[in-house]
Amino acid sequence: MPGIPDHKDIQDGDSFQVTEARPEGMAAGYDHVFLIEAERAWKRAEQAKAAKDSTGEAGATAAAVLCAAAACEARMSEYLAQQEDTQQLDKWFVDCVRNERDALKQWRLLLLRRVPDFAAGTSTEYLNLGCLFQLRNVIAHRSALIRPYGEWPKQLRDCTTQNRVPADTQGTMDWTSVAFLSKVAEWSATTAEQWLSEMDRLGIKVSRP
Repeated sequence: MPGIPDHKDIQDGDSFQVTEARPEGMAAGYDHVFLIEAERAWKRAEQAKAAKDSTGEAGATAAAVLCAAAACEARMSEYLAQQEDTQQLDKWFVDCVRNERDALKQWRLLLLRRVPDFAAGTSTEYLNLGCLFQLRNVIAHRSALIRPYGEWPKQLRDCTTQNRVPADTQGTMDWTSVAFLSKVAEWSATTAEQWLSEMDRLGIKVSRP
């Protein structure tokens, strides 16, 4: 995975200090905190795989997915808060984005405003982000429906048939048996890291205290 920096300043709490000049100020930097936790979970999943601990591998993979998605949502949330505070985005627009329940659509709305020529339909980072959110949703809100072996949740079918989520869809096992694997943990952490890097490149950044 491309190097996630060792954010010692974040881990030590420096990035969460509120400035004296603005006692009502927001804490920032949770995108990197969650990203680091996603990477750690991926490493735990790899260790569990090596130890042939399928339960540990599944749990660590789930944690990697949840933290990776949280990292991308934290960037959105903190960016909107700072843009609203500095009045660089109108409140009505910020409210519109916040009221959208679909995390990927929130990003689409923001990109249309900030980077109108962003080609979402052909962006690997954007398409992978959508699959990360879908995977997070089926993990966090699992309905545990009875399905024939080898059948995936409908929310993930496009992501698996397009080989975006690295899971074996040709087998005859329950989908969770091939989704909660270390390679999916790696993909999740990498997807979040690449998305945040792309947002940095496009100027959608959060200023740190």
